[in-house]
Amino acid sequence: MPAAPRRSRPRLLVVGESQRHTGYARHAEGLLGALTDRWDIHQFEVRDAGLRIARPWQVHRGQVEGDGYGLVQVPLLADRLAPDALLFLHEAVLPGLHAGWLAGRGTRPAVAAVQVERTADAPEIASWLDGLDLAVVPHEPARAALVAARGPAPAVRVVPHGLTADGPETDGTGATGPGRDRDRATDRATARARLWPGRPDLASAFVVLNANRNTGRKRIDRTLAGFAGLVRAGHGHARLVLHMGRRDFGTDVIATARRLGVADRVVCTAAGDDHPDTGEAALRWLYRAADVGVNTADGESWGFVAFEHARTGAAQIVPGHDGQRAIWGDAAVLLPTGEDTMPAALTAALVRLATEPGTLREYGRRARARALDPALARPAVAAVWDRLLREAMTRRGTPC
Repeated sequence: MPAAPRRSRPRLLVVGESQRHTGYARHAEGLLGALTDRWDIHQFEVRDAGLRIARPWQVHRGQVEGDGYGLVQVPLLADRLAPDALLFLHEAVLPGLHAGWLAGRGTRPAVAAVQVERTADAPEIASWLDGLDLAVVPHEPARAALVAARGPAPAVRVVPHGLTADGPETDGTGATGPGRDRDRATDRATARARLWPGRPDLASAFVVLNANRNTGRKRIDRTLAGFAGLVRAGHGHARLVLHMGRRDFGTDVIATARRLGVADRVVCTAAGDDHPDTGEAALRWLYRAADVGVNTADGESWGFVAFEHARTGAAQIVPGHDGQRAIWGDAAVLLPTGEDTMPAALTAALVRLATEPGTLREYGRRARARALDPALARPAVAAVWDRLLREAMTRRGTPC
């Protein structure tokens, strides 16, 4: 039988999301979009929700009822497409679910982007990495924790998630916010007038934004408690904007806000319980409108929302887990992670930023500088991924 013709680009089969408005999908959109000129990319859509978002690569949609993670379909797709490499781009457990068939994949290298939200979870996550040639994590504490839990196999490398040039943090033209050279206060006023016409209370408010999904891990109850402390401290002009479902898989935000006495100062962008399917345009305006971005999660591997918001020059408050400390350094306000201490610390941070304009501007400057680090630009991140994937192919004996 004659040998198969040499491909002009190596073929990459990706298992992950790109058809939802989630961080996983934004990661895929930016990374895979930057790799399409170097790789022939096919992607199996995990947990297919039926959306049809155009991508510059081929998306294979789930066809088997109850097989949302592709345990039946992905091996068949791999046999049909004969990819040169496999990439798992989703939850850390995903490669573990596929470990059985990966053992017989032949010369195809398997790589996974592994999210480590808490370094204490590393021993459990390490057990999901059988069958991988390479695990890629977004920061050094995650790498060290996985190596300590598992040893040298598979290899673990650090690559940041990075940001696209025209993602939600920009105006769609590559500029960071509307008229990036204009005064931020003018941009903020413009965004608020567009989002909340007829709301003078919001036009002049100190606006705090949490735009993470309302899940148990994100601990929106802590954000609400910290914000309530700000109001009790005399800052009745403050408003908390929650871009998330009112209940979703986490906190009942309306009931919690009422219990804390701040329901009249909380603005929900979703009319119902589910996460708002509003896309990037709404995020751009929300990011521009807010003075401060807040994340009070139990654990966070990277945190797209904070980076996207930071690019507009807004100060960021993030949980002080090992990974977030490594990612942000002194570019964000870092909260203690204790169950009893985070809400009070958030209140103190918000009071300081609300009463010290110079401190607010300085943290906004630091956050923006961090988010605009050239090492986080999507082309730079994609170049590292391209090299790692090709090196994995070479180690497996597959020509690049």
